Amino acid sequence: MKERQLFLIKPDFLPEPDHRAILDHVLAHEADCEPTAVRGGEISHFRSSMELKRPGPCRQIVHDALRPLVPELCAAFGVPPIPHPKFDGSVVAHTDGSFYKPHVDQGKADIYRSRTLSAVYYFCESPARFEGGELRMFRMDQPGAYIDIPILDNQLVVFPSMIPHEVRPVRVPSGRFEDARFAVNVWVHRVPQEDQS
Repeated sequence: MKERQLFLIKPDFLPEPDHRAILDHVLAHEADCEPTAVRGGEISHFRSSMELKRPGPCRQIVHDALRPLVPELCAAFGVPPIPHPKFDGSVVAHTDGSFYKPHVDQGKADIYRSRTLSAVYYFCESPARFEGGELRMFRMDQPGAYIDIPILDNQLVVFPSMIPHEVRPVRVPSGRFEDARFAVNVWVHRVPQEDQS
């Protein structure tokens, strides 16, 4: 029996015009970033990052590129097909000192229960001017075991939403926003067709 994938990496995910459009938009909207909230809209010591409140074209560009890959991804992860996927997400900046402690994206609340696949599109100035910030994926079949994924520009990482993961602490020696670790977080939801909006 074929072993199921823990995650998949898609390097050079977007064509350069789309990659540049996302990066330029975020760099031009530093003033629209606010501390990232967690469940219930609260700011928590569990997570430290900045969220772009006006994502502009960023999410849609990634959604459009990801949509045709959903059948392939479901097959790779051994997940039942998602005939009518629904997407949502956020655009975040991990500046100096940012982190996100171990967590899962799928939860009991209605807005989290339907999350099936998680995808993170990473982008930054090249060469990268931050350190750390690896995506740590925890193996569910080997308690305590994990894999650290280095963050590369224009890279997409996809994994089932129930897999525990974390963002390792980020260091930005310059302290400048433009040197941060940026990401578009996307969640692919399994919802009935009649619930599509």
